[in-house]
Amino acid sequence: MRSERPIQVYLDAQHDRALRRIAEERGSSLSEIIRESVELWLLQLPAGSDPAWDIVDLGESDTDDLGRAHDAHLVSALEGEADR
Repeated sequence: MRSERPIQVYLDAQHDRALRRIAEERGSSLSEIIRESVELWLLQLPAGSDPAWDIVDLGESDTDDLGRAHDAHLVSALEGEADR
């Protein structure tokens, strides 16, 4: 489910005209163009700036290929739990 929140943004006249022209050319709304732009900008941020990366390196493992073979290790762990 999509959760949108209304915000108010002030654009200079040049940006406003350019975004409205793009929206009209695409048959889209100005809001959709701005949402797409924000999404693209966020995707270009360095990975380390995402708070989700704070969990990296929190655990310990005797396995040296955990990052490459995480799915196989997860299956093994879940199969071990199922045997209990």
